[in-house]
Amino acid sequence: MRRRNTIISILVLALIAGVAIYFSQKNTSSTIVSDQTAFAVEDTGNITKLFLADKNGNDVTLERKGNDWIVDGDFEARESGVNVLLSTINQLAVQAPVSKNKYETVLKKIASEGIKVEIYKNNNHDKPFKTFYVGSSNIDHTGNYMLLENATRPYLMHVEGFYGYLTPRFIVRSNDWRKKHIFKYAFGEIAEISTKYPDEPQKDFTIKSLGNNNFELYNGQSQKVENIDKPKLLSYVSMFKERNFESFEEIEAQSFQDSVAAQTPEMIVSVTDTAGEKTTVKTFKKRIENGEDLDGNEIEYDLDRFYATLNDSNFIVVQYFVFDPVTAELDYFKK
Repeated sequence: MRRRNTIISILVLALIAGVAIYFSQKNTSSTIVSDQTAFAVEDTGNITKLFLADKNGNDVTLERKGNDWIVDGDFEARESGVNVLLSTINQLAVQAPVSKNKYETVLKKIASEGIKVEIYKNNNHDKPFKTFYVGSSNIDHTGNYMLLENATRPYLMHVEGFYGYLTPRFIVRSNDWRKKHIFKYAFGEIAEISTKYPDEPQKDFTIKSLGNNNFELYNGQSQKVENIDKPKLLSYVSMFKERNFESFEEIEAQSFQDSVAAQTPEMIVSVTDTAGEKTTVKTFKKRIENGEDLDGNEIEYDLDRFYATLNDSNFIVVQYFVFDPVTAELDYFKK
């Protein structure tokens, strides 16, 4: 009986010790999680500013203004990009801890190649609510090594349900965040459309809104054109609902861009909205080397794309396919 009681006592003590160790480890783990793996932000609706920067001198600031996000204080940000970034910040989770023998290597890579992410909440833009660093991906490209500011231990982080690394979501170049709108107007927002052909002024025209979806057409000498095809005119105005450019020109040097912009434009299209804000696009042919058309004939200029300046400041590449619907001449509207 005594031997049986002793065995039971040993088993009870072992059980108590096991439970104590379990809870001890659980508490330690919880401390680590709260201190060093708390990358995610549960309520991204309170985030009002994001700052991202890399070691190559690129940085970008995104600020919430009402229902919109603004890039570097000037330009409207792409909704899709902001939503993906906020969703990523919300869903960041530990995939695996970094082993001690990899600490030094991972930390060095984060220090030399990492992207700094500062998160600000509730319009308190003096001090970030949270800061972390996004490092390189693991060998399988299923996550990224990350480090919270003031933490000592990096972690391999991922988004559950997503197979891939997260670097492309943390964009640090301003132009990559900007919306690529040339024109984006609701029908009732347009006050005037002016199109000029510097080398062929007989094609020039201006469309003016009278309100209530009524428009008048004028020639290049500001003379009203009476005999017009109104359905064509209305259809043309509706084409300014959304026209986007393909990209910013970032390959050619600034001197090249300046030389192109100094040439006489093929066409100048300006739209003034009801608030008096004007958007002006000047178009230029895009020269190509060793170009051929579909029949194998040598061509000097790109048949698919052209250069343009947007409000005389942004040098962009535009597809003819996208821009052609807002390309018209005076005679097009005449009956």
